[in-house]
Amino acid sequence: MNKEGDRLTEFTVNSNLCGFVHKIRGSKKGNKIIVDIETPCAKVKKISHMEVP
Repeated sequence: MNKEGDRLTEFTVNSNLCGFVHKIRGSKKGNKIIVDIETPCAKVKKISHMEVP
C-alpha cells in the first residue's frame, strides 16, 4: 500500500514498437485511478500521467 492507503500496482513493459522499456505505476486515489508511466520514449511521455474517473 502507498502512503494514501490505496493499493499500488507496478509493472514493466518491453515495447516491440519503439524498443524502449516502460515502467507503469497505477494507484487509486479517492474515486480516481492514477496511472504514471516512466519512460525515455518521447511519444509515450506525452501521455505519461493519466487520471481516470
